[in-house]
Amino acid sequence: MLSVSLAAAVLAASPLLQPSSQWVVDFAEQQCVASRTYRDKAGEMTLAFRRSPYDDVTHLFVVRPGKASRWAEQVPATLAIGDAKPARTLLLRYGSGKGDKAQRVNRATIAAEERAQLASAQSVTVTAETGLDVSLALTKMGDVSKLLDDCTHDLRKFWNMGEAQVAVAVPAKPVADVRTLFTYTDYPLEALNKRQEGSAQLMLLISETGAIESCQVVFTEGAPVFESMGCQVLLERAKFEPALDLR
Repeated sequence: MLSVSLAAAVLAASPLLQPSSQWVVDFAEQQCVASRTYRDKAGEMTLAFRRSPYDDVTHLFVVRPGKASRWAEQVPATLAIGDAKPARTLLLRYGSGKGDKAQRVNRATIAAEERAQLASAQSVTVTAETGLDVSLALTKMGDVSKLLDDCTHDLRKFWNMGEAQVAVAVPAKPVADVRTLFTYTDYPLEALNKRQEGSAQLMLLISETGAIESCQVVFTEGAPVFESMGCQVLLERAKFEPALDLR
């Protein structure tokens, strides 16, 4: 794993919450993430952006210490990037970690057309009905976006996809049709009660042993809870035969 740090700029006159750390962009084997920390009266929080391998979807995370259910719930919210008009959206809120490392995760989906605003944005504001209300100063977003571009290129090359794809004799294939892995009981109860619909296109990163290393969202529409449900089902139930190289 390679980490690249960017110096944080301080805008003393800004009413926005200023960063308390540098940007860190992780060139990990399964994902591309840029993150930095902030601090307010309630304590420390982390802002992170995770880019999908094909750049179609960016997830924004606001993470605070504390306990929450590991089952994702949808929370009505507004999201404003830079000077753009606040837009209504749905956050996924869930818990991660245990004990002293327990965290409350709030995740919003940023579409490709909205992601372009991030490169020049100087702030991001997230307000949710759960009480989350933060306005965070952004700096060096052009540099961060460029590093995430480089990371996603490396990710595609590492996982043998897209323009970097090389020939294989037999591609990885599921042991069973993945469509048969889903049942009517998997339909999120929250979405059912609220008569919500949604769709998501998911990408599974398959290792040389056939193991699923990561589930990535490359397209999403409608209620975001379907993203979470889809990845959960596939990670728990899908099995793959590994790809075979040319000999």
